[in-house]
Amino acid sequence: TLGILAQYENAGEATMTLQNCIIQSDGIDNYAVEAGAPEVISMGGNLSNDVSFLGLLTGLNDKEGEDPLFLDIASYDFHIPTNSPAIDIGNPNGAPATDLEGNPRINEPDAGAYENQDVVGVFETPSARPMQLMPNPAVDFVQISLEDEWNGQVRIDVTTITGAVVRSYNTEKNGAEWTYQLNVRELPAGTYVAKARIGETLYLGKIVKQ
Repeated sequence: TLGILAQYENAGEATMTLQNCIIQSDGIDNYAVEAGAPEVISMGGNLSNDVSFLGLLTGLNDKEGEDPLFLDIASYDFHIPTNSPAIDIGNPNGAPATDLEGNPRINEPDAGAYENQDVVGVFETPSARPMQLMPNPAVDFVQISLEDEWNGQVRIDVTTITGAVVRSYNTEKNGAEWTYQLNVRELPAGTYVAKARIGETLYLGKIVKQ
């Protein structure tokens, strides 16, 4: 979220890859090159408060010259409010399922280290909802149970706490009261996050695998 200085004394190639980053400075350029031709690769979802990247931020939803509206920089509070331009611009591919404080990423992830937990969907209802997972802790199987009127194709991802997808399931939902059994037998012991996209709503649940 804050600035990084990379300095190389020897000749060579340098590549910087950015995804879902907020780059913020006060009075100096966010990006400057003294010599050479380093490469910047944007994976999308980045926000810079100045325009020093000179068009290098070309990924989906990248923004330049916009203030992220950090709550209190002087107190090192880098949370963002609901009117921040960083809300929902992140690229979810490969991104952690939770933010730096362990809070779930709601809708599309926000840029930056902290996910705003007050964001609501278009219809003014929360777009991320908890789902029941039983038994929990689990050894072999865990069953998802939820109620939702939407019917159709459902994708379920099981990720590590850092966001790496370890299992994916595609299934069909055809009733308001819906259950689905996940096979977790081969997963190493640990804590995982189950994510089920039901229409426009994302359901989240934590799995403890024994």
